[in-house]
Amino acid sequence: MTSKESSLSVLLSLSLFIFILIILAFIILYLFKNKKSFFYDTKIKEMSRYYFTNKNFISIVKIEEKFYILGISENNINKLDEIEDEHFISKIMEERKVDLSSFLKKKQKFDFIYKKIKTKKYEGNKDENSQ
Repeated sequence: MTSKESSLSVLLSLSLFIFILIILAFIILYLFKNKKSFFYDTKIKEMSRYYFTNKNFISIVKIEEKFYILGISENNINKLDEIEDEHFISKIMEERKVDLSSFLKKKQKFDFIYKKIKTKKYEGNKDENSQ
């Protein structure tokens, strides 16, 4: 084997090794980007968010088969309500399929959630006062 052939062989081996590393890097990035790694827990999914400020927002979260509205601030996470309305859940799932980020950005959708929370709190206070 001449030095030219050995140089070519080393260069070819090095090129193949770099090519394989690049392919592996893309595969790993793809898995983490799509959250399909072995470390990702798929039982909890954030369906949508509505920001009040940078550090305060409400979030609709699916935990296993139940949907919750969470109030999230810098220091706290509060469960505001559980969504049991099948029509509303199907609307969330439909919106998620179309565009995840667009669900709560329209004011009318946020108003629907806010009114539901407000009504529940009012009904809860009414029940406590009547006792």
